[in-house]
Amino acid sequence: PELSKEEYYEAFLEGLKWLGIEWDVLDYASDHLEKFYEYAERLIKEGKAYVCSCKSSEIRRNRRLMKECKCRKNTTKENLELWEKMFSVLREGEASLRLKISMTHKNAAMRDPTIMRIVEHSHPRTGNKYRVWPTYDFATALMDVWEGVTHRIRSKEFEMRKELQQFIQKCFGFKSPFITEIARFNLEGVPSSGRKIREMIKKGELLGWDDPRLTTLIALRRRGFVPEAIREFLISTGVSKAESVLTWDMLESFNRKVIDPKCNRYFCVLNPVKIRIKGAREIKETQVKLHPDFPERGERRIPIDLDEIYIEREDLKKLRGKVVRLIGLFNVKLDKEANFVGDEIVKEMPKIHWVSKNNVRVRILMPNGKIREGIAEPEVKKLEVDEKIQFVRVGFCRLDRKEPELFFYFTHK
Repeated sequence: PELSKEEYYEAFLEGLKWLGIEWDVLDYASDHLEKFYEYAERLIKEGKAYVCSCKSSEIRRNRRLMKECKCRKNTTKENLELWEKMFSVLREGEASLRLKISMTHKNAAMRDPTIMRIVEHSHPRTGNKYRVWPTYDFATALMDVWEGVTHRIRSKEFEMRKELQQFIQKCFGFKSPFITEIARFNLEGVPSSGRKIREMIKKGELLGWDDPRLTTLIALRRRGFVPEAIREFLISTGVSKAESVLTWDMLESFNRKVIDPKCNRYFCVLNPVKIRIKGAREIKETQVKLHPDFPERGERRIPIDLDEIYIEREDLKKLRGKVVRLIGLFNVKLDKEANFVGDEIVKEMPKIHWVSKNNVRVRILMPNGKIREGIAEPEVKKLEVDEKIQFVRVGFCRLDRKEPELFFYFTHK
């Protein structure tokens, strides 16, 4: 309960829907607490479980030393009395129900594991109705059986828990489902552990579960990745027990293939410097294709003031004195006072993006968690929230919100 939040439930279900995954039945382990109590009490009455009053530090120490504690010798009557007190007078940390297996077992997970414990935290679904909760192993072992699970695929970090969960199922005469453990894939430099991510969010090192540096579904979705690309990426990695570290480039390449044909193009200058253009014919606006490969989508109109053209400061620095193409406009010899030199499109000529008057202020959250500001052509004001576009020579972006200003998440180049 202490780690459960309503937002986690919602995010998990929303992520599955977004990926196109449908389920037949939606069930929550927290809806079966009374049934867990019934099964736990059966174990006590059969002498297969006992209530332990040792502190958690002592339990860990005894497991490490393979040493039994005095609680293991409780009578069934004593255990049932203590079990009842776990629901009333005993406090969190004062007692837990442990399965009686063997404290000398070679698998540490089998050394009298805790299966029920007191948790004095409110639960998002049940509130404060319950205070005794099953551990992961006890809950998983029984829920699999109750739900009729026949095959389970999970990451191999739970490999050592397999023996314990099958032991629990055997205690009640249940047939265990077939379990396959596979390696989780990790993206280079990206934390994937829920515990570690929670700690980083708490410390302020991450913006939240949708931080653009993460690979959570909510983060990928907000950045502008699409389900089709994620599915293809996962299929391409295959299923294996061997650990593998993948790169953002691999995921981005799959996403680029999907979104590139769909994303209309716009201009945005992130580090603007103003130039003037001399010698050109008087022009009030130009029309540029929304997508160079799909002319049927139409064009966007960009207003022009030849005394107020903004380009990237880096372009001016690198290309000063050279003839360049202002994309969708004409050619100039680049300088703070640029000279018009013609309209002919030359393949080898450097091509740069630009904006002019009536530009729009935008902010872009980058993958490193930092925000870049820039100015974009006015047509971007027509975009809808969640729309994905490409800022020419900048990269693909997703519009996250329009108020109080246009705010984008950078997807990738």
